[in-house]
Amino acid sequence: MPRLSVIVPVYKVEDYLPQCLHSLLTQAEEGDLEIVCVNDGSPDLSRAILGLFDEVSDRIVVVDKENGGLSSARNAGIEVATGDYVTFVDSDDFVEPSYAQCIEEALAPGDVDVLVFGARVWPESASYWWLDRVLSPRTCHYPGFCEALLADEGTRPFAWRLAVRRELLFESGLRFDEDLVFGEDQAFMLGLYPRARGISVISAKPYVYRADRAGSLMEGRFKDLALRSHDHVRIVEHVLRDWLAAGFIERWGREIFFWAIDFTVADILKLENPARSQMLVYLACVLETFFSEEDLDRWCAEKGTVAAFARAVLVDRTLSSGPGRKGLFYYHTITHEGIRPFVEGPVNRVLRSAPAQAIADTAAKISPALDAEAVAAHEALASEAERADALMAALAYLAERRDALGLEPIDALVFEEEIELASAVESADAAGEPPTSEDE
Repeated sequence: MPRLSVIVPVYKVEDYLPQCLHSLLTQAEEGDLEIVCVNDGSPDLSRAILGLFDEVSDRIVVVDKENGGLSSARNAGIEVATGDYVTFVDSDDFVEPSYAQCIEEALAPGDVDVLVFGARVWPESASYWWLDRVLSPRTCHYPGFCEALLADEGTRPFAWRLAVRRELLFESGLRFDEDLVFGEDQAFMLGLYPRARGISVISAKPYVYRADRAGSLMEGRFKDLALRSHDHVRIVEHVLRDWLAAGFIERWGREIFFWAIDFTVADILKLENPARSQMLVYLACVLETFFSEEDLDRWCAEKGTVAAFARAVLVDRTLSSGPGRKGLFYYHTITHEGIRPFVEGPVNRVLRSAPAQAIADTAAKISPALDAEAVAAHEALASEAERADALMAALAYLAERRDALGLEPIDALVFEEEIELASAVESADAAGEPPTSEDE
């Protein structure tokens, strides 16, 4: 039985999958790693790429299923995994050479149900302050659930930064919520932590998160504030339903209430009416469903920025408009982010002003390296070059392994049938019609 099962959901990632699999297959601890790749009905060349890697490594297990989404694919992988611990790697990301060893060393004490680790962002220029913060946790250990896991430690979101004891998943029946299109990681982690008997957090960053993939689900969600706010309230509803059924609200009701307020209200207050009022009513209905009136009144009366947000939702909704709304924002921002946001705005306005632009243009003529557009273009080219190098390394690995095993060399004709199928599916998608039986 392997020590670690890595679950890799695969859907429309032909450009990134070779690098992902190569990074996993070249881990030092070969015998202790199982790689469960779940083909979620991908219509591109991803399945053919899985087949090539499957041929050269007995550590890869390929599961084929109809398209059901990320949660469905991860759940299918959990059912097949045989390792003591389960981890998750998104197929457009990759891992460091020390990934398996780092996780194994952190699990060595034996009192860990859940391990949380950090990650670095690739390319570095695509990161920003919030992402750097949540992906840079400190090293600590909790023998059980603690409020700090919701508020203080960098333990959310992203399920790919977890290693979970497989027995815990089967004993608890916990799985990814397939009804959540967005935010399933958050719901899974908040269902996991109160069920765990030992939770370790390490500052190491063995995972590499690709933040520059255009068209990803997260990118689309974060550009639409109304949609993101609605998603967040739905996540709260699903988490609270699970906590109520498991009896966790009786023990940690206040903690999860304040998490729900902090998670949702700041974004809701940025919306314009009527969307803002509608979302506040939705959130209030959710909270009043799962908590008693007495508890809500008591928690809203507490001091602090999150309690002030709660009052704007449940007690006095006039606080969510006019001067009160602006005051809440200032209070929340200073408490959570300090003065950085207040400084950034004026500084950026100065940098965009005509005198500043004239100085920048003159500086660019003297030193082209100072031209912001040229620097951005250079970084984009460097990122593409690095990705191309990683792809070539993956192909070289495949070629070497196939030669060592006496298999046929990689030939473009291997993909001919898959290319035709992918083209037929894409054409049918564009026309809004299913592919014909001939295409299938």
